[in-house]
Amino acid sequence: MSWRSLDDMKHITQRVDVVNPEYKHPQLVIVNDAFVLPNTLATQFASLFMKGKLFSGKDPTQPRPSDEDEQALFCQPCREWAPAPYNNPRIRVDNALSRTISIIGGMGDLLSIVMTTSTECDRDLHHMKTRVLHGLPPMSLARWRQKGLHELANFERACEHLSQVVDAFEYINLPQTQDRMRKAANGVWDTCSDFERALNAYRAERGRTSISVTAMWEEFLVDYLTTVAERAHAWTLARLDELREAQWARLQGTVSMPIQTLMPTQLEILDKVHDLTELTNKVDTRIMLPLPGFRLQTLTAAIPRIRDNWEGYQGGTPMTAFPYNMRFRSKVYALRCKWLTNQAMVLRREAARGSGAERGDEPAAGAC
Repeated sequence: MSWRSLDDMKHITQRVDVVNPEYKHPQLVIVNDAFVLPNTLATQFASLFMKGKLFSGKDPTQPRPSDEDEQALFCQPCREWAPAPYNNPRIRVDNALSRTISIIGGMGDLLSIVMTTSTECDRDLHHMKTRVLHGLPPMSLARWRQKGLHELANFERACEHLSQVVDAFEYINLPQTQDRMRKAANGVWDTCSDFERALNAYRAERGRTSISVTAMWEEFLVDYLTTVAERAHAWTLARLDELREAQWARLQGTVSMPIQTLMPTQLEILDKVHDLTELTNKVDTRIMLPLPGFRLQTLTAAIPRIRDNWEGYQGGTPMTAFPYNMRFRSKVYALRCKWLTNQAMVLRREAARGSGAERGDEPAAGAC
């Protein structure tokens, strides 16, 4: 149990998954959040047909068109190349790329746009969300150093910046944001399914085997979401480790002799280390982009293993599944960390006893 109450945790931004529509922050600048997924995903996916790579830079594993006459078909209207009945689309200039751009841009369902209240968020939150969804680091390392956020004097500001990364992923994982993301991703899947039927009819006329365009999209989507989360997670943990090491080094400088009580300076340092631990918990449980509700028929292994009943769990078994709820996920993760910490302490104590027995140390007088 920490010696501090939750109200004392000044350096950690409180979560954004609790929304009070009546609250108006006097310093927030609200902007329209028009797009959930970057529009550039459409052209990046289209590049797969022209020997491009996945978002992470890896080569795709799913089969894709290898013949030169097929590599640009994703960008061409079906009426120009597809056999009947696929050469008579509802929109004469329609092609798979333009449909994908329209869907990712939120124009795939005009009725939904009219019936749904526009989504808005804080400008700083929107900026951070945009950076991470483009696969960029939350802040360049040079900028981090230029701001002096690695220095002890700027500990509070550094925690605030790192909390903004967590806030961005909490926002992305809000139900309304996830619903928009699922609609866009599943709409592209439907577009790929339509294009796949036309493409395979084209290939059949030329004696070529069928390929799965939906599987190509699934691999691209899973790779994209995984890469975005992994990059942000790795960057944030690296900054947290730097801040933690600085505090531990500072603590070691205050220990000159055995003492019975902690000095105020040591309490302050441990207080900050506790803040970093709390923030690490949030980083590990919030910076993720699970895929429930996303249409995956080929890459079914990417479907997250959700577990809602955690009654009686004390952390003794690995978390092969996780709660979908962000808050509950944090609690279960804390139980697992506590169990692992206790196990490490027991093993360390047993190792110390074993080394003492090998040296033949005599137990202290009065020791049990």
